[in-house]
Amino acid sequence: MKRLKIDIHIQILIGLLLGIIFGLLFPINQNKVTFEYTYQGKTQNAIVSNYDSLNITILQQNSIILSKVFKQNSQKTIITYFEKSKKDNPDNNIHFKFYNKKNIHEYNNIVKLEPQKTLATIIKPLGTIFINLLTMLAIPLVLTTLIVGSASLGDTKTFGKIGATALVLYIATTVVALAIGVVLADLIKPGLAISQSTKDLISLTPVDLLTNASSIKFDIFEFLTSIFTKNIFASMVGAEMLQIVFFALFFGLTLLFVPKADSEIITNFLNALSNVLIKMVELVMKFAPIGVFALISFTIADFGISILQTLLLYVITVVLGLFIHTIFTYGIILKIATKTSIFKFIKKIQDVWIVSFSTSSSAATLPVTIETAEKKLKIPRKIASFVLPLGATINMDGTGLYQGVAAIFIAQFYGMDLSIVQQLTIILMAVLASIGTAPVPGVGLIMLIGILQSVGVPLEGIGIILGVDRILDMLRTITNVTGDLVVASTINQIYSTKNNE
Repeated sequence: MKRLKIDIHIQILIGLLLGIIFGLLFPINQNKVTFEYTYQGKTQNAIVSNYDSLNITILQQNSIILSKVFKQNSQKTIITYFEKSKKDNPDNNIHFKFYNKKNIHEYNNIVKLEPQKTLATIIKPLGTIFINLLTMLAIPLVLTTLIVGSASLGDTKTFGKIGATALVLYIATTVVALAIGVVLADLIKPGLAISQSTKDLISLTPVDLLTNASSIKFDIFEFLTSIFTKNIFASMVGAEMLQIVFFALFFGLTLLFVPKADSEIITNFLNALSNVLIKMVELVMKFAPIGVFALISFTIADFGISILQTLLLYVITVVLGLFIHTIFTYGIILKIATKTSIFKFIKKIQDVWIVSFSTSSSAATLPVTIETAEKKLKIPRKIASFVLPLGATINMDGTGLYQGVAAIFIAQFYGMDLSIVQQLTIILMAVLASIGTAPVPGVGLIMLIGILQSVGVPLEGIGIILGVDRILDMLRTITNVTGDLVVASTINQIYSTKNNE
């Protein structure tokens, strides 16, 4: 009997859908706290659920040095606060006092606090392994393919033209994305739709996110200086993609100036190495359906869908902006440059969409992006390996759009009416921030701090959008990687056309 063969993208899609169902079946109770405390020298376990509020007090010789009250359904914020307090006050007594309508529960000497475990959280390590494998391959793949791609362009003139074209397209599409986000936020006004009672239920920003917020400033000169790394190995260990990209471009460009016999030895070796890395990607992708299932299960279990109802208009604004930019902006570019329909294009890159949605990381998706560009879009390696790693580092259209909407949403939430100059400042800062944003999950939230500071919007407002950030991060990564592939396809068309003339 012939075995039924299911395409890998169908397998991944099935894993995605099953993960959503599994996460909904085994959700994490955000109003349940599991912890350990010491009593009479012995460690005890305790679980408290369905409380109305929790007062965390830090005691030093029975004197209160810090106290904070948390409302119900704020487990993540409580855990973050507890871990920060434990780190800052390792020798002090942390005291819990739970309140509900019937009684009060008190516990002294809290030593450990952890989220509730469900089947969806237990399988999360499978998803973490999948992300780690892709991330492990991302940096050596960027380094090898970008060096080979740069050297393969043949001369400095072609190198400069393709590099400049890619840079202009990436920055231009980011500006368009931000403009779409800002205009939609002004028209829909999602920040004005939240009632005061709903505002009171939304947790404030976790303390660790704002601990060093005042020190997060965007300095253009410091940013430019940081590109020129003094230790490429340290940059690789720290996954500093912008520095790695600069080194690879510099290395590849320099190969154009050395004798061909010498450069060929290096490029042949690196090309063979990149082939091995791409084959490793293919093997990792066989694990993708399980990894995607585990990742989505945990995400849905952790955040659920109830928070979407609270911030529905904000979510709609961001998603609508991402849709318009992905379908219309990219669609127009594709139609003009390659005569290709955006929908046919999307069908070819669906594997990239699913992996980027699951990992929320352009860097982790990069190996799949390069493989798809070469095999499905028929983009030559010298173009794909040059343009795509560059895009994964500096092209953050989805992130920029989200930051523009988020900044105006938070301003509206606090009743601030931003001027045209302030909104243009948001666009400028978001463009610069998107170039310097690491292509990993959640970092856009940190960069948002600098944008809010630039226009005087309260940083505490970030806490309002935390509940839906992970879901939106997954969606905006799809836009980011689509933009990378659209620009690569466009440049390939321009480059191949000129060569044929």
